[in-house]
Amino acid sequence: MTTTTNHSKHRTPRQERRTQSRWLQHKDLVIGVSSSALLDLTESDHIYRSQGVQAYEEYQTQHSHDPLKPGIAAPFISKLLTYNKILHKLDPNRGVEVIIASRNSPRTGLRAMNSLTALRLPIDKATFTSGKSPAPYLEAAYGVDLFLSANREDVHEAARHNIPAGRIVQDNQVTPGKDPHPNELRVAFDFDGIIAGDSSERQFQQYLKASPGTQEALTAYTQYEIDHANDPIEAGPLAGLLKGINNIQQTIESIQNGTCKTFNNMTDEEQQEILNDLRTTPTIRTYVVTARGADTVERTLNTLGTHGIHIDEMTMLAGMDKTPALEVIKPDMFFDDQAKNLTPYSTIPSVHVPLGVCNPCINNDQIREVFNQHKTTKTTNSQLLFTNN
Repeated sequence: MTTTTNHSKHRTPRQERRTQSRWLQHKDLVIGVSSSALLDLTESDHIYRSQGVQAYEEYQTQHSHDPLKPGIAAPFISKLLTYNKILHKLDPNRGVEVIIASRNSPRTGLRAMNSLTALRLPIDKATFTSGKSPAPYLEAAYGVDLFLSANREDVHEAARHNIPAGRIVQDNQVTPGKDPHPNELRVAFDFDGIIAGDSSERQFQQYLKASPGTQEALTAYTQYEIDHANDPIEAGPLAGLLKGINNIQQTIESIQNGTCKTFNNMTDEEQQEILNDLRTTPTIRTYVVTARGADTVERTLNTLGTHGIHIDEMTMLAGMDKTPALEVIKPDMFFDDQAKNLTPYSTIPSVHVPLGVCNPCINNDQIREVFNQHKTTKTTNSQLLFTNN
């Protein structure tokens, strides 16, 4: 893996998306997360649905100092935040910034913020909108690389605001708090529609419509990928997220192998402090788990290389079920654009990214154009339930 030797002029992924947020534009990652993704709101949500808004607000106020249990995204976010103790020492402007973006009111949001303190999650930025969509803030004020929520409609609304967004899958068998690899951050991605755009998947769908059977479509699609091996696919919605993770990964490796210029210019005492931090900081490992066959590997690798993305492991399953491979990896989070791949029987923390041709629920042609050209469009906010946020 190629390392970066000079981080003094560090440029973060999707910096163009964050030019309007000058306070955050040099961060390695900026992630928006709803309280429903970060905390377990099962009990309080039941009160809202069964007794209404007033009862919910009273309950949350009365229990404002009773910490909520961690939600599905908590281990993933917690590990990402641990890198700040190193990155901030190299450059105070770098690091991972996490923002709470919630439909809760400021009053009901107090319990969420107190819970984050109890869970030792150092998050100091939040937007509480009292029922309105937080998407405009995520776009204009923060310029996030990713928004995570358990609320399907909020994720769709964020996507309409051109924000890379994903829905935390809550109906599976994930048990937050049981970490099989506490000393390593493992992040797994689907390829098409996630790291890469969906143009190749759209080509496959065209073959499906034109072919008498699935096998014929697969054969035609495979040949198409082989013929276009040297034509990289456009970047997908989470390419920026992965590049940010890669930047952190490269920084840590450059410190360890002695090629980080910023670290090398520090005093012995400052260097020792960072080296001590490294001993308690999780290593990073990235994965691609894709339904693509290995005969399309050349175009896959050329696409990754063109967009400056590094992957530690890649599993190409040629249409097989992804669950067994993911059970081997046990990632802290897995991102896929097809809900059918996120089985409710899985123990894998998973995120559905509802973009691309496999997700006709929103205007993907508009969003696809935005992710390719960094354009901005506006939509009208919808009024949705806020207890799941």
